[in-house]
Amino acid sequence: MLNEEILPKEEMAQTSSSEVYQALHVTNNSNNNMTSQTYVAPIRKGVSIFKLQFALCDCHDLIIIFIAVLASLALGTNAMIFEYLLGKSINHLADVNMEIIKQDSINYLILAGVSIIVGYLYFSFWYLNGKRLTQKYRCEYFKLIAKQEQSWYDSTNPFELSARIESETKDIEAALGLKMGFSVMAIGAFISGLTICLLTNPKITG
Repeated sequence: MLNEEILPKEEMAQTSSSEVYQALHVTNNSNNNMTSQTYVAPIRKGVSIFKLQFALCDCHDLIIIFIAVLASLALGTNAMIFEYLLGKSINHLADVNMEIIKQDSINYLILAGVSIIVGYLYFSFWYLNGKRLTQKYRCEYFKLIAKQEQSWYDSTNPFELSARIESETKDIEAALGLKMGFSVMAIGAFISGLTICLLTNPKITG
């Protein structure tokens, strides 16, 4: 039977959300390897956001992440296309060609429709991803607490611990939700902007 120990109260007060994750991750690996003893202790270093994102993912989570990533890339690309069309429209205003201006207006309407759709997918799926994964981390942490011996509860305030779990998992939710989506969107905007520059005027980009 596994002998699992949680962090003491004074050490738990200094443990960050990334350290909490690493403690859980060590316990899960030990259970899989059927180790006779498991000691849950924080590792004093940062945790990769990719480990947080995929450590507890199932197939449904992977589908949600896939759709969210596509929506983020599309939203970043859409922003760069808008900037490109805006520059062309400014040049067209000098010609006072109504047909070209009309076509530009139609292009803006199309971009606006695409932005509404991918923007909705972007916010919805990244928000859902953060909520689902945060709930899993809370459940894993609660399982560790529930397995502790009675002596551990005598030296630890359960109400303080539950409040700390809530605050720490909110940080994880923010990192795995819209903040992650914004990072992916920025990558998509950079790649699409560079591609547009290379295709329209390769001399400027060298």
